[in-house]
Amino acid sequence: MTQIDKEKFINKYPLPVTIDETELILKQMKNSICKIENKNGKGTGFFCKISNKKLLITNEHVINEEIIKDNNIIKVKLNDNKIRKDIKILDYYISKEYDTTIIEIKDIDENINYLELDNEIFDENVNINNESIYIIQYPKYGNEQKGAVSYGILNEIQSKYNIIHYCSTDHGSSGSPILKLSSKKII
Repeated sequence: MTQIDKEKFINKYPLPVTIDETELILKQMKNSICKIENKNGKGTGFFCKISNKKLLITNEHVINEEIIKDNNIIKVKLNDNKIRKDIKILDYYISKEYDTTIIEIKDIDENINYLELDNEIFDENVNINNESIYIIQYPKYGNEQKGAVSYGILNEIQSKYNIIHYCSTDHGSSGSPILKLSSKKII
């Protein structure tokens, strides 16, 4: 195994926040993101509130129409598997083209922290290229899947449905929210 000089690495690739701040982000987000497991595999989802509607959002390849029609309930795990929830589906929208599933849910718990959208992403007058971002995710580490934070930058908004970013993700991270570091809101 190659040894890495941590000090040289950190000086060349500095984190935008400290390790303590990263741990705080994970602690704050533990009830905003969830791990999803079903016959499609494993992925990540997140809770969001838009116009007083409470939503669970993930990728279509994580939760597709077949999964919803089979159950009308989605099983998720929060806080690194410590909390398991059955979520009743009120309504849903699925797009294979954009690989998106948006599920309107009944309020499941007073402890859920619903994320908010950063509306600047829709403002054509605001340049958010090179904006610092982070992704909260449940990547697979060997046989485990634990909450993790990855930092990067937003490179380009190609359209209102396509953004390019440089931020590390891995298997199990599908459906993770991309958040602007400065506002802690979804982009």
